[in-house]
Amino acid sequence: MRTYRIKGYARSCGDLSTSEVEKPPQVGPPARIHPAAPARQGSIGAMDRIQAAYGARASEYASVLGRVDQMHPCDVALISSWGAGVCGPILDAGCGPGHWTDLLHQANRDVTGIDVVPEFIASARREFPGVRYELMDMAQMPFPDGSFGGVMAWYSMIHLDREAATNLVESFYQLLGDGGSVLLGFFVGAHLESFPHAITDANYWDVDKTCDLLCAGGFRIDEVHTRRSQSHRTHGAIVATKPC
Repeated sequence: MRTYRIKGYARSCGDLSTSEVEKPPQVGPPARIHPAAPARQGSIGAMDRIQAAYGARASEYASVLGRVDQMHPCDVALISSWGAGVCGPILDAGCGPGHWTDLLHQANRDVTGIDVVPEFIASARREFPGVRYELMDMAQMPFPDGSFGGVMAWYSMIHLDREAATNLVESFYQLLGDGGSVLLGFFVGAHLESFPHAITDANYWDVDKTCDLLCAGGFRIDEVHTRRSQSHRTHGAIVATKPC
């Protein structure tokens, strides 16, 4: 039987429902991105729609969610501690405006941020000079196998369907060296159920099924974190390791 560690406690794989319920610290009205108008259906592909949607609102997104001091302190602590434990280079896959990449860089980690949105990469290079950012689609990463000690996908898989997510997990496994670690962040809910994200439609991820996806891809689950609040969707994060 697989065993997962949740917030420092060992639980069987059938007992992953425990969540930390908390009220985020109040530092003024919560910053929000106003929802976009519903996307019109057409011949444009899913990734092209996502790229265009984020590109059109990259400046607004970066102003609201582009600095570490705008993030939840628990997320800052988790990413910082995870990064400190990674041996080798780190890939921030889907880095957005680049603030998490910079956080790891400031901790003297060898980190590369990649994103498919040109406006995000331009903003990241401008706001965080000296940090390595590359314009790149996660589905077509040219790095050799075993290039990284850690891969982080922080809310960058929420727009993927089942097949794309499975393929990406397989890519992460190949990119990591033995003993390498992956960190995922996502919205918790009914697995792959769509909801109207502020930028473009996104999917919830079920914790159990996401753990199963990682295990099927060869990973060992190390940590599962969830957080609920009165004003935000439930947050989830999973740390997993590629066994030696």
